[in-house]
Amino acid sequence: MIAGIPQKKRTSAESLKDKEGRGEIPFIAVVRVEMTIPGKSLDLRSLSSGVNPKCFVNSIIRCHRWERFQMRIALAASEVIGFAKTGGLADVCGALPVALENLGHEVAVFMPMYETVRRAGNYEPTGISYPVPIGPYQVWVTLYKSILPHSRVPVYFIANHENFERDNPSYGRGIYQFQGSDGNKKDYPDNSSRFLLLTRAVLESFPQMGFWPDVFHTNDWQTGLGPVLLRELYDRHPNLNWARQYQKIKTLFTIHNIAYQGNFWKHDLNATHLGWNLFNYRQLEFHDMLSYLKAGDRKSTRLNSSHTDISR
Repeated sequence: MIAGIPQKKRTSAESLKDKEGRGEIPFIAVVRVEMTIPGKSLDLRSLSSGVNPKCFVNSIIRCHRWERFQMRIALAASEVIGFAKTGGLADVCGALPVALENLGHEVAVFMPMYETVRRAGNYEPTGISYPVPIGPYQVWVTLYKSILPHSRVPVYFIANHENFERDNPSYGRGIYQFQGSDGNKKDYPDNSSRFLLLTRAVLESFPQMGFWPDVFHTNDWQTGLGPVLLRELYDRHPNLNWARQYQKIKTLFTIHNIAYQGNFWKHDLNATHLGWNLFNYRQLEFHDMLSYLKAGDRKSTRLNSSHTDISR
């Protein structure tokens, strides 16, 4: 069960095919997927406005050689249209879950509880709170729930006042940056730990909610550590029942804006609980810095982009 939303039964291939054949579903972003499996390459291009996004889903299914079935998808993002937006990331992460739901898939969206979200008041408590390990600390988060506009897709807000509820335009504070005394915008110095908390909180939520996705979809650098955390830590969870569930999850990492890469001081790696053996040019290191974007790029099951220029 997803915190009050009854889970749908898996559909047969024939039933899902019928659902997919009901016509075009608008999708606002351009999506190109390039993936390679042994002896076969897949290149899906020109998914523009008005094109059915089932190709986006089918690319995951084909690349894993799965049978066609109704998937359970957890989408994690730092912003989602209708709740918080600074760019195109929010547009895609608000539109794609609705399109996937219309295709018969079960989707849950996760994002931070920002101050603007709390002020809007469009949410309800789930009664779920739990600690998240960040460095030597256990940081407590609470889950709140809403619904994406014009859909039944649940949105879960990761609430932690100190880390997420600092945005206030009146004082020059956004969700990623603040206005310094010189009038210039600057990144929050703790963005590394803030979005590590978001990503780990989503992974920790699965057993808390009883929601085990087939696909963990992470987006841009803010959730780029998701695939490596899943494979390096959660696949080896001390609770063996949970570990087996985590091991079944596939990951998809989508790059929306490659200009923002989430490159941080290399010693921030200590807060992640990941091993230093991963800090090398083939994995997490980028010019002697810890790169969240590179982590998603190198460690996800599959990689795609929401713009053709990025995927070239």
